[in-house]
Amino acid sequence: MRTINRVILLLLLALIGFQTVAQVNKVEIKQDDNGFRLFVDKKPFEVKGVVWAFTPIGEKYTYDLWSQSDEFIKRMIDTDAELMKQIGVNSIRVFSEVPARWIEYLYFQHGIYTIVNYTFGRYGVTVNGKWHARTDYSDFYTREAIKEEAFRVIKDYRNTPGVLMFMFGNENNYGLEWESDNIENLPTGQRMEARAGYLYSLYEEVLEVARRLDHNHPSGIVNGDIQYLNIIEALVPSMKIMGVNTYRGSEASDLFYKSIQGLNVPVVFTEFGADAYNTKTDTEDQYHQAQYIRDQWKEIYSQSYGKGKYQNAVGGFVFEWIDEWWKNGLDSHLDVHATVGSWTNGGYRFDAETGTPNMNEEWFGIVAQSQLKKAGINRRIPRAAFYTLGDIWSLSMYDSTPEEVEEHFAKIDPIKFVSLGEANVTKNEQKLDFVSIDGIKLDLNFSESFSNLEVQAAKDSNPALYQLPELTERRSEELTLTFGFKPVENLTGDVSVKFRGSTYDPLFTDPNVNQEPVQLYSGSFEYTNPLFDINGYFHTGLADWYLEGDYFNMMPESFDMDGMDLNGSLAPYGLMFTGNGSLDGLKIYAGPEIYYGARPQAIAKYTKDMNSGTAQYGFAALIQQDFDVKEIEVGENTTQSASLSGHFEMYPYVDVIAGGYFAGSDKVGETYSTDGGLSSKEITLLDSLSGKVDLSTKIFRYTELYGRYVYSGLVADTNAMMARGGLFKADSGLGNRQEINIGAKIVYSDLTFDIVGRSISPLVGPDTSGNRNPLTAPFYVYHNRETLEGEMVITFDPTGATWFHDWNAFDIEEAKFAGSISLLYILSTGVSDIGKFKANSTTEYAFSSPMEACENLWSVKLKTISNPLPQFKIGFDYFIGVQQSFGTDLVPLDDGSNRLTRSMGADLKVKYNKLALEGNILLNGWGFENSNEWQRDWNITYPLQWKVDLAYFFDKPKFSVSTSKIGIFARQKTYSEYSDIADATREYDMEIGIYSSMSY
Repeated sequence: MRTINRVILLLLLALIGFQTVAQVNKVEIKQDDNGFRLFVDKKPFEVKGVVWAFTPIGEKYTYDLWSQSDEFIKRMIDTDAELMKQIGVNSIRVFSEVPARWIEYLYFQHGIYTIVNYTFGRYGVTVNGKWHARTDYSDFYTREAIKEEAFRVIKDYRNTPGVLMFMFGNENNYGLEWESDNIENLPTGQRMEARAGYLYSLYEEVLEVARRLDHNHPSGIVNGDIQYLNIIEALVPSMKIMGVNTYRGSEASDLFYKSIQGLNVPVVFTEFGADAYNTKTDTEDQYHQAQYIRDQWKEIYSQSYGKGKYQNAVGGFVFEWIDEWWKNGLDSHLDVHATVGSWTNGGYRFDAETGTPNMNEEWFGIVAQSQLKKAGINRRIPRAAFYTLGDIWSLSMYDSTPEEVEEHFAKIDPIKFVSLGEANVTKNEQKLDFVSIDGIKLDLNFSESFSNLEVQAAKDSNPALYQLPELTERRSEELTLTFGFKPVENLTGDVSVKFRGSTYDPLFTDPNVNQEPVQLYSGSFEYTNPLFDINGYFHTGLADWYLEGDYFNMMPESFDMDGMDLNGSLAPYGLMFTGNGSLDGLKIYAGPEIYYGARPQAIAKYTKDMNSGTAQYGFAALIQQDFDVKEIEVGENTTQSASLSGHFEMYPYVDVIAGGYFAGSDKVGETYSTDGGLSSKEITLLDSLSGKVDLSTKIFRYTELYGRYVYSGLVADTNAMMARGGLFKADSGLGNRQEINIGAKIVYSDLTFDIVGRSISPLVGPDTSGNRNPLTAPFYVYHNRETLEGEMVITFDPTGATWFHDWNAFDIEEAKFAGSISLLYILSTGVSDIGKFKANSTTEYAFSSPMEACENLWSVKLKTISNPLPQFKIGFDYFIGVQQSFGTDLVPLDDGSNRLTRSMGADLKVKYNKLALEGNILLNGWGFENSNEWQRDWNITYPLQWKVDLAYFFDKPKFSVSTSKIGIFARQKTYSEYSDIADATREYDMEIGIYSSMSY
């Protein structure tokens, strides 16, 4: 019967996925008496964008980000997109062709749209297999080659979520006159009208077909200013939007907009801005850059919808995101930030001088680049213009009145941001500091606690007079100093030392193992050179290698600092070698505890990703070798393990990842009991092998269908994966199992549905006789026991569904309302073997009984975040479920069986200005905070636990990072017969306290 139920569930979940179809945004242009507006999915969309440049220092125009590893691409996108979101960037324009999956990533992860912009032969074209540096638009074969490529781009991207529009060209009209690849002075007049006729007629041939190929996105051209506007009006009637690169200083004049009005299409500024270098003073000039960008945006606002002027502006893309250090030399001096002007423009009066080039092409970034790197990426240094844009974009462009625009821009003075931008530069200057103090953090805590016993004793001492109960004082003082060092140019690091006065004896949570008066708490260093980087880690957070090809999670993440402190772990603790250049893809990591709970070991990884144009594929190989072992089990051997995996993607048809894992031979030859303890068998080499395959497709609109099969040998254990995306569970990493997952991910507008069915079966079942000792047996059945379950996550998030489930979502979520609901339903789960638990970091013991078979376990999580008013945010989480202990009940039921736990809880977070309130309540649950895990093992529950914390922050309140604050708190825990309390008359404990945390 269970088999039938399992098949029905898996088929049902698969059919749900097949009935759905991949999200495509509907982008429309609407015109009424008030002018033009852009709409995305029926919502008004104001283009507040940047031209996204990402070329690192030392690279040139041929740099290809998309040929880098997925991990590096993701890191680059996340680095910039997270900054962009701080100021309200909602769209980007990129000169290179962004692969569709990264457009989707930008959209779903960060809520940023992308213009797909084929440059239309602007920088040369291949015709009949031959490259032509200069494009002849009159040549038949050239025209056919450009059309073929343009149509390919439309077909490849028209169904890609996150595409805002299609644009063709990049001031190609200037290319009709310029004689070199360098930026030259802007052309005047229309000297090349004959050539221009061929160019614009070709635009029309493409745009006319584009209308038929794609009904969801507008298409237009990117012109250099309004040159040849008369030819555009005559030859390009199919254009739906006009893109203009314009550099007219602080204003373009009404004549500019009036000229475009004759086309009867909206205008989007695809390039405009100002450089941040003053050739007169020969210094960086953040003020004038920010001032000119402010004035340019004021004009765009003034010419937008409903302002009574020409009302044809829908926004623009500031040029550009970061400085590009290659633009002056093209192929040489790529690590020199050139200060010489490239071309002359009198519109920028602050440094214009007759005959002197004043436009510094390498200084247009609203964000500068540092030669110092973080995780392989040049550090970003926001300029005053960056912060000015954040102020500008706080006003709606479409919904504001002319008077509101005037008032808004009158209040924006870039001078207030100059000191902030210059401080960023100073902070990132290339100084050599052998030792510096980079951080000081002082934490002070004081509380008083009491229980019902002290309250009753106070009443009994004098019934006629109320007295305060006897209080227990708790206090702690902790100073953390962080020292930075940079003894040579390419070596940086930091060390944190904790100094403790009184040590806190927590009432409701477990104490940390490390409570020494002076403790070397954490440290790291980074050494970089062109061939390789070396990083050292000591008790600092470290990401896993999953996105780098670690398919079997041989190197898991180490971010649970609270858990590691609780158990005295120093992880991650080791040295990492990362190859660059010809060694790219090679990584070696070794140390005493390279991740939480690891034995001394080394692990090496080599990855290689390739792209054939229509398909992406690659492989990853990992090998791990123990050096020694912690003394957990006497006679344990050192272990060697390895994995090999490969991936192949032909979007949207198929995406396959498959691999095999070898867990080592140290358990080969050991015996295990079977048949209820009546017989035994030996572990063979095959028992240490496992294989896994993931298969997915996006051929159906709105939907990704996926499946997974795992066959893991009896002793082929690896590390458990982290559950992500709102799901309760992930791959356990355990051996002795077959596992099948079938699911669908459906993305429609702002909604994401994630559905998965999961069937787990042990290869060898539990020993019902109880003779399989988990401390000596080569394996035992526990979380890999027979299980049939399903999960579903529904997420609503206008800023990108997957982003909503990140660990710091409350601090970063910007939607007016976003929410999710997650459901885990376990139809049935079988009996396990007796399990084991850690009494401390070195000693393990066995439980006294196995986990019992159960049916109909379930858990539900509700999570919401809203921003109803400026500087006001509310987050609410709710949990309810029926769950099972992971071990043996400390207090079993009267019949000796283990009880199921029916619990519910809620968390509330509120931020207003610099005040923050956090409240938590849990009914009939396991412990709060860091006590949850071991209390679940013993099924120790409490009728009621609650906590309230009110804090004042000296900066913007954040829950996910440490910032300066003072606060008060109160919490209570009540007890029952299941609460492991020594004194049965003790009904509750309560604590009230104050604290401060100051960071400098």
